[in-house]
Amino acid sequence: MFINKHKDSNSTHELGSYLFKESDIIERTKETIRLHKRNFVKYGLDLNIFVSVVSAIFVLSFILITVIFPDFTANMFNQAKTWVTTNLTLGLSSLLT
Repeated sequence: MFINKHKDSNSTHELGSYLFKESDIIERTKETIRLHKRNFVKYGLDLNIFVSVVSAIFVLSFILITVIFPDFTANMFNQAKTWVTTNLTLGLSSLLT
């Protein structure tokens, strides 16, 4: 963590080719700490609960729909494959010639 011994809040610091004001660094640090307070931090993990739960719901629902309706999903995957190979291949072939 960055600690400045000077009391001047308008001082700037160089990081690579970027110049940062100390007040910006402090605000970003406070915001980062606030956002990470609600993370699940156990067993060597650092997970954002909201993102993890929403992702898990999408993945599980996708798997369940695929298992429950195999004919429907097979048809949808075939249509998606046909659309991708028809529409995207034409664009790539025109780029290659």
